[in-house]
Amino acid sequence: MIRFLVKRPVAVIVSFIALLLIGAAAALFIPVSLLPDIDVPEITVQVDKADASSGEIEQAIIRPIREGLVQLHGLERIESTSREGRGTVRLSFEHGTNTDLAFIEVNEKIDRSMNRLPRDVERPLVVKASTSDIPAFYLNVQLKNTGEAAADERRFLEFSDFVRQILKRRLEQLPEVAMVDLSGLEESEILISPYTGKLRTLGLTPAAVQQALQEHNIQLGNILVRDGHYQYYLRFSSGLYSTADIKDLYLNISGRLFRLEDIASVRLVEEQAKGAFFSGQHRAISMAVIKQSSARMEDLRENTRQLMTLFEKDYPGMSFELAQDQSALLDYSISNLKQDLLIGGSLAFLLMLAFIKKLRAAVLIGITIPVSLVISQLVFFMTGLSINIISLSGLILGLGMIIDNSIVVIDNITQHREKGLSLEDACVAGTEEVIRPLISSVLTNCAVFLPLIFLSGIAGTLFYDQALSITIGIIVSLFVSVLLLPVLYRLLHRGKQDERPPNRKWELLNVTGWYEAGLAFVFKRKALSLSLSALLLAAGAMVYMQLDKERFPRLSRADFEMFIDWNEAIPLEENQARTLSLLNTAGEQVQSANSWIGQQQYLLNKTYDLSLSESKTYINTPSPAQVAPLEDLLSAKLQQQYPQAILRFSAAKTPFEEVFGEKQAPLRVEISDQENNNMPAVGETAAVMDAIRSRFPDVSLKPLPLRENLILSVRTEQALLYNVPTDVIRNTVETALKSKQVSTLRGGQSVIPIVMGSTEKQPLASFLSTAAVRSNDSVYVPLASLVNMEREHGYKYISAGRQGQYYPIAIETEEPEAVLKEIQENVSPAFPELSFSYSGSYFFNNVLIKEMAVILVIAVLLLYFILAAQFESLMQPLIILLELPIDIAGALLMLYIFGGSINLMSMIGIIVMCGIIINDSILKIDAINQLRKKGYGLMEAIRAAGHTRLKSIVMISLTTVGALSPTLFMHDIGSELQRPLALTLIGGMLLGMVVSLLFIPLVYWFIYRNSDVPGRDHPGSHATGLPGPDVGNPNAGNPESPFANPGSLLKT
Repeated sequence: MIRFLVKRPVAVIVSFIALLLIGAAAALFIPVSLLPDIDVPEITVQVDKADASSGEIEQAIIRPIREGLVQLHGLERIESTSREGRGTVRLSFEHGTNTDLAFIEVNEKIDRSMNRLPRDVERPLVVKASTSDIPAFYLNVQLKNTGEAAADERRFLEFSDFVRQILKRRLEQLPEVAMVDLSGLEESEILISPYTGKLRTLGLTPAAVQQALQEHNIQLGNILVRDGHYQYYLRFSSGLYSTADIKDLYLNISGRLFRLEDIASVRLVEEQAKGAFFSGQHRAISMAVIKQSSARMEDLRENTRQLMTLFEKDYPGMSFELAQDQSALLDYSISNLKQDLLIGGSLAFLLMLAFIKKLRAAVLIGITIPVSLVISQLVFFMTGLSINIISLSGLILGLGMIIDNSIVVIDNITQHREKGLSLEDACVAGTEEVIRPLISSVLTNCAVFLPLIFLSGIAGTLFYDQALSITIGIIVSLFVSVLLLPVLYRLLHRGKQDERPPNRKWELLNVTGWYEAGLAFVFKRKALSLSLSALLLAAGAMVYMQLDKERFPRLSRADFEMFIDWNEAIPLEENQARTLSLLNTAGEQVQSANSWIGQQQYLLNKTYDLSLSESKTYINTPSPAQVAPLEDLLSAKLQQQYPQAILRFSAAKTPFEEVFGEKQAPLRVEISDQENNNMPAVGETAAVMDAIRSRFPDVSLKPLPLRENLILSVRTEQALLYNVPTDVIRNTVETALKSKQVSTLRGGQSVIPIVMGSTEKQPLASFLSTAAVRSNDSVYVPLASLVNMEREHGYKYISAGRQGQYYPIAIETEEPEAVLKEIQENVSPAFPELSFSYSGSYFFNNVLIKEMAVILVIAVLLLYFILAAQFESLMQPLIILLELPIDIAGALLMLYIFGGSINLMSMIGIIVMCGIIINDSILKIDAINQLRKKGYGLMEAIRAAGHTRLKSIVMISLTTVGALSPTLFMHDIGSELQRPLALTLIGGMLLGMVVSLLFIPLVYWFIYRNSDVPGRDHPGSHATGLPGPDVGNPNAGNPESPFANPGSLLKT
């Protein structure tokens, strides 16, 4: 087939040009995003009930929901959190679960649970997690020229309605936008404040006004009536549609008609806010823009910027700002990865040119890179892959492997020409001779990715893109090397002489001389060589014990998030003042900041699920070096002013960290009452935490999140004595201290709540001492004589899982194993009434490392089977695989030197390295076998094969290292993510090159030394254990070959 192609260069070249054009066209239609579009096997159920305590939420709502969901198919973990006004249930499913079906099943079970919930509870919201639901960016909108507070409140109310009705819809009209999620809006309500004096004079209670509203705000529906030959729908107009309708509402009091406006104030006001959003120090509205999964990020960014320009022109009273722009992060990461690809390819080309010193051969090998990458885009398009940091990193990782095949083909064709074959015969014979080892090499490279399907969790799904992109790249490069390069080689060298080698007196490094000296050293000192190998294995084992174990590598960022729980029952205004004041102390160290204070209104963004006394702030600094000092400053300031507050810093949530970042502390101790599986008493929890602190003073435990509640109890005997119903007492307190929703007003496209309450809220102590309640006997009784009040401290949150309620103690420590052992042996036995269970990232990381170890074993077995089939031997694959432990030690040493850790990326790097590095040994063993079949003696074949494959092995290793080197010096998320992987590959490849050239021949000699025919080695070999300088060297006598004179190591 190769001869057929070589004789038809026009057909071959035209065919590849067509593939290149199609690939370039396909690249224009491939979606570009930060992460692959994958379904995260997580579903969240959220339910709200205003003014309900955490205990009420847990017992009446969350517990029935949780009990109804525990039987879900594929459910791995269920956790719930109940707090004042809101409850959340988080469901995590097994890897591979169809989340669409799980979403349907969750909704069905929620519907079945509705009859167990209180009637006034709205249906819970069910949200399915997906990387496509993570906002591409946030658009912050705020008003300019703010003035007086009252006027600003009114303007902000109108501004909120404008953003919801106009700006949101205009953004959602963009074809790239899936939805726009809003938070920071101010809602309106109609406040009815009865005139207390007039009501007393008329003998009315607020309940009578409420009843009148409900009676007049009834939608009676339509009645179909017939009038002669026609039919009509008769509609009763009896609802309330405007504020004027409410004011004109009439009440019949003792035969006299009163308008509601005469006995109560009716006003359209802003609803009491439960949360707010601030851009810097200014109140704003946050618009989270979510991209369509199939849209290109650059199209979304460009169209959004154009729309922003139009907004600024049309609405000069508003300012617009893009924040937490993932498209900018995508641009930075993708552009840096493309730069890595360009620089890495260029370095590989230059290293190759410097080594082979033949421009035409270097150009031919270099052509493989762009041709393979462009054709790979066509396969990307056909397989549905997107351009993202994972797939692009895979191409960078595979860059060295892409040119490996072309190096072997060109080098082998050149050697056949040097043996005297014609140009055409050399192209054919040189290519056909290496097809089998090349296919074996590609299969081994691909085989190491196959076991990754056993990687559990979302990480296994994510790195499917990386494995597929590498596989596509090396398979395409194989076809390019075998089908295109021989044709181009013949065209470039037809009628021309090879380039003259450079003047060797300027050559500083003679690789062949180094190889000769190294091989002589190894065979002279066999015991020492084996001892050095064992020493490397021991060093690798020691380094493994010293390296940190974590899930993913730490990414350096110039931004971070600050979460604060003030751990006090403060109102929103106080939360807002404290947060902005703390942020103001940072001064110029903060480049930009966004603050989410109190409850937020997002539908999908569950990371901003905050309570009234909590806040989260996104802070962007000028450089990563300023992050740690700023965190220390904010922490010290907060500790000084509010020591009871709970402060937590975390990396700013990129889509990658949002899905795959650490979501738990290294160690979490979950304690519960052993008798009834409820939350332990507050005192018991505090005692456990004190016991942990006493044994580990350096471990920082967050303060207990407690909430002080006021318990108002009715004195039943007094209420009966004065004939005062309990509901009247409740309504009186509720109306005076808060606004109570009594109805709704439906007008246009909005629904406005109608609430009844006092215009000005009284202090609690003043109200209890002055308020009076109207009895059934129309006598006003002092409220203080009817109720008792006491204070109670309880948990702010109630956590629960499959087994019931528990309190989680998060322990941030560098030695979770030691802390866990101490707690199990000494702390837990001291509290026999409590049940202790444990979770945290420590356990997950251990499971992950064990899974990766199993995957490594499976990968090695697959490699063994492939090599056994190629060599028709059960022993020779073991010789090749024997180098893997030494290479892994080199990879671990490289991680240790550069401050890396054992994480998912470095483990994947080790697995990939195992598939790549044995390619050198495959070439070496295959060449030795071929030479022995031709009659060479054992030592003669070892040395000749070393010279034959020396150039290929060194170039493959150096070009792979050169292609990966730029990743070590870039600071984008893609490069930092791939850095541990690159370090393991570089360390393994550099050491593996030496092992393949020197150690593998020694092992081969040990295995086959007794099967060789005596006397067949060159006589010169008996003195040194090696053949003479020219025996077995195919380049001996060829003045143009760099291997013709391997005498000295250094030449000047």
